[in-house]
Amino acid sequence: TEGRQLEADKEDAKHLFEGLKVFENDKYKEYQGKYPVVYMTFKNAKQTTWEGTYAKLKKLIAEEYRRHSYLLDKNIMDESQVLKYENIMKLKEEDYTDCIQNLTIYLTQYYREKCIVLIDEYDTPIQSGYLDEYYDKVIEFTKSIFQAGLKNNTNLKQGVITGVMKVAQESVFSDFNNPIISTILSAQYTESFGFTVGEVESMAKYYNLEDKIEDIRDWYDGYIYGIDTPIYNPWSIINYISCPENGFKPYWVNTSNNRIIKEVIQLDKKEGKEVIEKLLKGEEVRKVIEENIVYQNIKSHPNVAWSFLLHAGYLKACDKGYDEFGESFEYSLKIPNREVTKIYRNMLKEWFEDEVKAADKVLAIVDALKKNNIEKIGILIEELYFRMVSYNDINTKDYDEEEKRHENFHHGFMLGLMMYAEGIFEINSNREYGLGRPDIVL
Repeated sequence: TEGRQLEADKEDAKHLFEGLKVFENDKYKEYQGKYPVVYMTFKNAKQTTWEGTYAKLKKLIAEEYRRHSYLLDKNIMDESQVLKYENIMKLKEEDYTDCIQNLTIYLTQYYREKCIVLIDEYDTPIQSGYLDEYYDKVIEFTKSIFQAGLKNNTNLKQGVITGVMKVAQESVFSDFNNPIISTILSAQYTESFGFTVGEVESMAKYYNLEDKIEDIRDWYDGYIYGIDTPIYNPWSIINYISCPENGFKPYWVNTSNNRIIKEVIQLDKKEGKEVIEKLLKGEEVRKVIEENIVYQNIKSHPNVAWSFLLHAGYLKACDKGYDEFGESFEYSLKIPNREVTKIYRNMLKEWFEDEVKAADKVLAIVDALKKNNIEKIGILIEELYFRMVSYNDINTKDYDEEEKRHENFHHGFMLGLMMYAEGIFEINSNREYGLGRPDIVL
């Protein structure tokens, strides 16, 4: 009965593909409708707290269970399994470990065929965890459900996971057995992650947009897969071609999380600005690129930071060679297209505005000093610190030097700030006064 049900589902969906290019291949015809599918996308699981992200993850798991709720009517589960299925939103955090695996068990029992599991944008909640400081919690949760559902699961036909980071080295997948990995730098599947030049030209011809092909290329082309395969951004192409009357817009930029790109480049503001200025001039920059990226290393390893921008689509790799020591791969990096250029231009504008605001804050501190408004001075200095100072400015790997470096940094920051009050106060640093030697005296 279950086998006949799968055949019936297959026939119901067959008309969706007839007449399309995919059905010109007999292999795809054979696979169409053959296996039950578990599909989840984590693209919206990106709240500012772990509690919010956890709630989103629970909801999308429950929605996939609800999509297969017909399983409850077929007597393939015992009483405890039915109870767990029906209360999927009420489980404790540790009880979600088997959620993917259990669903594949039930589907396999029902259809008499192994399952295909598709997980899209797996690292979106991990990225939010990195930005909003709940990284360890989201790693622990996703690691538990993926390992149970995708490793040594006898009910699994095939699993496919997509994300920005190379999954083999992310700690979520550290225990997986030999997954096949494909990144933007890989030679395999280079034409599978976007539209090729030929496909875009065919679309433009089909929709009578051949006169727009140069503008389409300027805005949405420029990505390079495997070093030599040009690829168009599929999201932007679909949005433009579906309604060309709206003109050329940065469609993908408006959907991506640009907050992380700002954090990555601001790890070293001086170098970051210099690199962006070169990129905006159309120049190339040479960087050592890592394929194996873990989010925790982005802030402490500059190569990882630039590698993230490449894998996330904010840069393209044009040329490959060895670094000066002949030990690592170095690539020439450029901005892919006009759409991404807009991100960098906006970023420079925001930096300039931040510096102007910071200058206003400094002048306000000087004014409060003149008026002896100590409470306001404290508030303004705190705001200035939050705006201007990074943990990495005072971080050091040498524990013995840590205290000295912290003192030197803060002393220099405050002394530089007080220099704006010259002409109003006499300013002395580390001078003997009375029985001691204060840091700064006005």
